[in-house]
Amino acid sequence: MSASTLIARLRPALAALVLLTLAACDSYKDDIAAVQQAKSVVGTNQELVDEVAGARGTYDWSAKPYVEGKDQIVLVEARIEVTDNKGSDHVIQLQWVHNRQTGKVSEEDILVDGRSRGLMQGAMDLMLLQIE
Repeated sequence: MSASTLIARLRPALAALVLLTLAACDSYKDDIAAVQQAKSVVGTNQELVDEVAGARGTYDWSAKPYVEGKDQIVLVEARIEVTDNKGSDHVIQLQWVHNRQTGKVSEEDILVDGRSRGLMQGAMDLMLLQIE
């Protein structure tokens, strides 16, 4: 089987996979928007993520059920990849919980390089990354 024949056969399956992925992302866009617009220590959570990423970082927003099978409580995450002043790469994950029933948003956790730091220690770690 030639490569072009294989691609032609796989194209419908790939298109369906892309559509399913987009639909899954789309189902959480309101949750992500609610978290982005919620108040934080520097204005909104979107402004907080922008501040943490700074000029040397990039970020992506994602969301999923907080507990599998229960869709009223959603975990929203901003995953930030940033390079510190010494050239070391770090991954910072800021997490919030959005309650679809009440509309409330609350801080959940801060992970720095895959380690849960909690809100206070995570804030300290973020400050230290800015100083380094």
